[in-house]
Amino acid sequence: MLHAIRATGEWHDYGVINRVVVIDFELDSSAVDFCGNKEGLALHLLGRPYNSTIKRARSSASQLLKFAGCETPGTVDPISAGDIILYAVENGKVSIGEIEGDYFFDMDSAAYSHCRKVKWHAADIPRPEFNSEIGNDALKGRQAVFRPGGGDKSRRLEIENRVLRYIVQRLS
Repeated sequence: MLHAIRATGEWHDYGVINRVVVIDFELDSSAVDFCGNKEGLALHLLGRPYNSTIKRARSSASQLLKFAGCETPGTVDPISAGDIILYAVENGKVSIGEIEGDYFFDMDSAAYSHCRKVKWHAADIPRPEFNSEIGNDALKGRQAVFRPGGGDKSRRLEIENRVLRYIVQRLS
């Protein structure tokens, strides 16, 4: 399954160097503590930066639980080992990788605490090259963690196939 994650340049660079994908939702404990309890996580996040309303806090909770791989009611297509990710910096670069392990919470890293191990197949692809090879529609989404192609299954499969062809070409 293909997922996309938006990142700051700093997160992206840290992730590529350390073979992880990281996100931050201002949560100072493991998201796994909230598996099955999206509403509890939303209430925990409420009032933190970017979570000024319950609607935003619920959206953040859903994305974090999806990233953590939690099977939670209201969380569609959680990320799993073997899934392909597009790790993108807005108007910057894109890296393509495969999730290698489960979500983990790194307490020793304040900025990069929500992590998944990843094997990078293509790193630091300039956005114009990515857009010309795969299409600029692959990274259209309003959330930090999302499925390229949104709710349109045929569009998702088309984007997924373009990404897989790109990986194979890069590895040849």
